[in-house]
Amino acid sequence: MDADSRMRLIDVARKLFAEKGYEGTSTRDLAKASDLNISMISYYFGSKEGLYKAVLTEFAQQAHDKMKPLFSDLDVEKFDKKNFEKVMHAILSGMLPMKAKNPEISVLLQREMMAGLPYAKEIFDQYFTNMVEQVVSVIALAQKKKIVRPDINPYVLFLSLVHASDSFQNMSQCKTSICDKVPHIPEKIDEYVDQMYKIFIEGAML
Repeated sequence: MDADSRMRLIDVARKLFAEKGYEGTSTRDLAKASDLNISMISYYFGSKEGLYKAVLTEFAQQAHDKMKPLFSDLDVEKFDKKNFEKVMHAILSGMLPMKAKNPEISVLLQREMMAGLPYAKEIFDQYFTNMVEQVVSVIALAQKKKIVRPDINPYVLFLSLVHASDSFQNMSQCKTSICDKVPHIPEKIDEYVDQMYKIFIEGAML
């Protein structure tokens, strides 16, 4: 019983929940795929639901820790176009590669939201909602400083960016002919980050 076993269950669960869905994944499936005793699920997570939440929490905590310094170091008084560009590029450069390395998370989050957050509402409120509010506050500040167009809703801007990246990443897994004409994820993630920045961030600026 150690941290490696706990993380092995989380890694296996992330893949199985994305592939088969929450209802379609049994504790027996999870135990077999992780090569651990089924009792380890109860020991570490209490239940299958607890393991599912841990998968999302693990990713959310990593994203939160990566983004936090961007907002804590922000100087509102000296905030200008250069600061805005730096912060938004850092957000994209942090968020998009993380999602590219964890493609199953996008699948899980989209399913969870479409189902009305039956299992992860607390996780959304604690982590994701907080992150969205912080990014939105930066965009709103940029509007006050006349950097971003005032007729753009900051929530619509950022959430459109997030969900566009999710949809594109999911589509890229299908290996369609269209995907051959655009930056591949994760092989050309820097090029993809640049495209998303130009379309959503530069496209919203005055």
